Amino acid sequence: AILGDSIGIATEGLSKDDIKKIYGKGPVRFGMDEDGIPFIRDEYRSNFEENDFGDDTEQILLIIDSVLENNGHFHSKDYTSRLLGYNSVSIDSRKRAHLKSMCSALVRAPLLGTLKFWDGTSVIENTTN
Repeated sequence: AILGDSIGIATEGLSKDDIKKIYGKGPVRFGMDEDGIPFIRDEYRSNFEENDFGDDTEQILLIIDSVLENNGHFHSKDYTSRLLGYNSVSIDSRKRAHLKSMCSALVRAPLLGTLKFWDGTSVIENTTN
């Protein structure tokens, strides 16, 4: 998920046609590799550094921190507290504006579904709160 989020910065918010026009058959340059097409520097992407990651990764890392601090349990209030605290001091403005428009439930659900995956009730509670 984190690797996908990093690579996704190059195409996020673009139509399929725009992606074809900009990147052709690719590949998009990523990591330490010098080959490939560098991602465009439009209004959104010009705020990111090479090999940066987006708000999805930030949320995943906050969930992991929360679960580790709570002995393997997910507590939505703890996560919310961490997200609000992190948002106020750590998520910079380029990502903050983007976060306002996103639910991000799809980012959280797979990770939260793995906690106590053998207990259907816990999976439902973790992924719907």
